[in-house]
Amino acid sequence: MKKFLILIGSIFLLIFLYIGVKTIPQSKHSSAETAYYIVHSDMLKKAGGIVGIDIEGNITSQELLKIQDVSKCDLVGNTFVAGGNRANNHLLIDQQGNFNEFKLLDNPNYSGVTTITANGDNIVAVMNGNIVENTYQNLLVIQDLEGNVFEKKFLIYLHQISSVMKMQFISLEHI
Repeated sequence: MKKFLILIGSIFLLIFLYIGVKTIPQSKHSSAETAYYIVHSDMLKKAGGIVGIDIEGNITSQELLKIQDVSKCDLVGNTFVAGGNRANNHLLIDQQGNFNEFKLLDNPNYSGVTTITANGDNIVAVMNGNIVENTYQNLLVIQDLEGNVFEKKFLIYLHQISSVMKMQFISLEHI
């Protein structure tokens, strides 16, 4: 009987704690204009997001996303392109903090990128490669945001892509 009363008391305590936590007001965001957006992500699991910060350092907006190791990026015009190094999850972010999530080759199981940029309406990226016939080969991918692939080509030692206007500059490494 004593164990039963302890069990019932514990259940009521958990219920009251749960209700108490749910009624605590959530933190309010600053109403000031957003000065910066920060993309954050975990290196080993899909946990991250985008946080807006005002000039005083207060949070103005916060969006949680299932993104991993988003550490490759480029600024093209007014658009920030960010890509996952270990995972195939990528973002386009405009100056107002609006974002578009996308995957290369429309398959989340593919690897991440060594570099990523935008060229007009297309995404240009170098996906992490594999060793094929004693050579490390990366995959150059050019696609639009709808997932239409315009080019998919294996390149040896491709490392970095930069865009200036409509021109693409590619750097290669040789081991």
